[in-house]
Amino acid sequence: MSANRLIEKFMNDEEANEMFSMENKIKETGMSIGRAEGRTEGRIEGRAEGSANEKNSIVQKMLKRNCDYSFISEMTGLSTPEIETLQQKLITT
Repeated sequence: MSANRLIEKFMNDEEANEMFSMENKIKETGMSIGRAEGRTEGRIEGRAEGSANEKNSIVQKMLKRNCDYSFISEMTGLSTPEIETLQQKLITT
């Protein structure tokens, strides 16, 4: 049987067409799920990054007002080394 005949037979086979259609729907659903997961992950990362930037900004303001490291740590949850790193960034900018 020639390739053209096989293709024609496949195209006329209702069960084969249904399976092909189902396979495409599954792929489309998988891609939709993947995109949704990617968007959700991006939002979570963006919020976390924004929160960290805001915290760093607040710490830098506290450092400019000569707040004690222990007070900054208590208020922000940052460790002394993290505060020291922000202090160094403040000095270099």
